[in-house]
Amino acid sequence: MIYSKFYIKYIMELNEELAAQQREQDIFLNKKDCFYDCLILNVTLAAITIILFFYGTWWVIAAYVIYLIEVFLSHTFSFLNNAMTHIQAKDKIAALTTMNPTITWKIQCYHNETRTRVVRYKSKKGGYSTHIETYQVRINTHSSSTNLDYQNCVDVSNMMDCMNHLPLLQYCRVYLAKSYEFADKNSKALYESRKSYFIVSNNRDAHYDFSEVFEIAGYVSHICTLGGGSFAIPWYYVCRNYVLLSLVFVGWVIRFMFYKNSFAASTSLKKVLTL
Repeated sequence: MIYSKFYIKYIMELNEELAAQQREQDIFLNKKDCFYDCLILNVTLAAITIILFFYGTWWVIAAYVIYLIEVFLSHTFSFLNNAMTHIQAKDKIAALTTMNPTITWKIQCYHNETRTRVVRYKSKKGGYSTHIETYQVRINTHSSSTNLDYQNCVDVSNMMDCMNHLPLLQYCRVYLAKSYEFADKNSKALYESRKSYFIVSNNRDAHYDFSEVFEIAGYVSHICTLGGGSFAIPWYYVCRNYVLLSLVFVGWVIRFMFYKNSFAASTSLKKVLTL
């Protein structure tokens, strides 16, 4: 009997330890970053632009534009553009938990039309010939959008573990996700019914594209934080430095330093809706 009590106590303690480890795994990312935020792609685009510049080709403009698009769409820019102290991050995420989300449905109806055009090409004999070819053109017609109405929204985000870790970490990248679910089967069924009605009532052509947008006002997917204590802000933690160095093709240095010297954590906003 005594042995069984000790055994039960041991099992309970083991389960608590495993649960704590699972929470830790949920907070800190197990996956590797995309090799320091697509470092190879960034360097490759920079090299192509530089090579084209020395050749004096007009393609250098297109290459540089593509390079800049990658620079400003990178996760590094998103992180550094949302740099803040751990207290500011906690306040921001706490505010997001109080916000009710917006779910928007959009539909675009269209059909394809077959058209013809005259194409002129050079023959093997050196002369020019023409022929008529057909091609498809998409014609957009009816479009509509609406917001999903719901009676109640409850936030069930479990942020506390992540928030408690941020003051302990000198520099941290927080990957923030968002999701929603329904409180019961009736709400889920009503959601499907309303969505189907919206599509059917607005399907006015041969084809349509349907999309759903889930938004929370003020939401950002990437935040980088400074932990507690008197930590100086390093040069690679400043968004302005990243932009300036990227303009002269050495922004990859900041990508490397930023990811190498910061922790990564993930957490998620979760809303439960009642229709």
